[in-house]
Amino acid sequence: MNSWLVDEKFKEVLNKLNFMKGNKKLPSLLSLVFIIFVFSIVSNEGLASNGSLICDGMKQYNGRADIDVSSVLQQCINNAMSNQIVEIPPGKYYIANQIRFNLKPVRLQTQGKSETMPKCSYQETHDCAELIALPSLNAYGGVIYITIGNVVIDHIVVNGNKYQRENSDSGVRCKTGDNTYGFNIQSEASYFTITNSVSKNALCGTSLAVYNMPNNVSIFNNTFVSNGIHNKSGLFSDGVTVNDCTNSSFTNNEFLDNTDIDFIFGGCENCIVSNNTITHTASFGGSAFAGLMIHAWLNTSGNYTNADFSNNTINCGEQKMCGFGLYIGSDSWYVSNPFGGSVHNNVITNAQQGLIIDDAHDIQVYNNFVSNSGGPSNTSCGVRVGG
Repeated sequence: MNSWLVDEKFKEVLNKLNFMKGNKKLPSLLSLVFIIFVFSIVSNEGLASNGSLICDGMKQYNGRADIDVSSVLQQCINNAMSNQIVEIPPGKYYIANQIRFNLKPVRLQTQGKSETMPKCSYQETHDCAELIALPSLNAYGGVIYITIGNVVIDHIVVNGNKYQRENSDSGVRCKTGDNTYGFNIQSEASYFTITNSVSKNALCGTSLAVYNMPNNVSIFNNTFVSNGIHNKSGLFSDGVTVNDCTNSSFTNNEFLDNTDIDFIFGGCENCIVSNNTITHTASFGGSAFAGLMIHAWLNTSGNYTNADFSNNTINCGEQKMCGFGLYIGSDSWYVSNPFGGSVHNNVITNAQQGLIIDDAHDIQVYNNFVSNSGGPSNTSCGVRVGG
């Protein structure tokens, strides 16, 4: 039985109890038997022993690329109580419609997983729940859209399925300059947490967008991998895009072969960005314009007061697949003036240009280590020599 159906029966029982209480009647023996029966269903199928809601209606569709399970998952999320855990059985599930968190805060995770367990693998074979976008998925904000605070995503794999969606309606939007339909996840809410998860194969734009100037965002111990296609116009993608936020932390994440900017900020006051690793391999299609970029868009603050960017490692690979390793400023694209904070003890290796500062002010930059950067490298314009 689908967990949302169990939930509806549970509500029906509660309504019946309230009716009988209001009329000062005791339930009959038959009513008591029915109540016990429904509670046993909820305990054994709809609810786990820890009180989480198991979205077991999805399990039968594991691996079925011909079945859209988005309505089943959305119903589970909508029917959960505030701050309840919604668990998805491990497996691969295909979705044609956006999953939205807009009614109440919930925690979405793979069944049987907890925050202390090792993170999901980004490889094809893993033991987490994976949500895979079908070519027909075509929605602003992408695969998952979060507009309410206190949502947690833990041990979930989000797969934008970029190669199968390249010529879809969303792919056409990407190629004509509207990348907002190519995201994997967009969050516009404060107190959003994602951990132990994977966001991969975003069609374009970014695999995770943090928008709307939220506060207390926590992104830690995730993998952002193979998002976008660098050498196809309009189809490149950031790993994580933070427009502007405050009092947030971005730690211990892994970035691999993202194809626009791996990790980019437009402002982040009182933020901690540390112990992240950015890596590129030998594939030109997996190259990036920059590894880590601290700057301001024309519509963001560029305020990094009391922010700390430290102990991040950027390795663009032997073929130097990053244009810039660590970029503070944005003059290569547009003029902006980021300010505040400190950038220190970061390690940059194998970039076309290791560390560059453009028009930034009141930022402390010290003890960063750059090696094997500059010299000839492969670009879309052929072999060029970096500084």
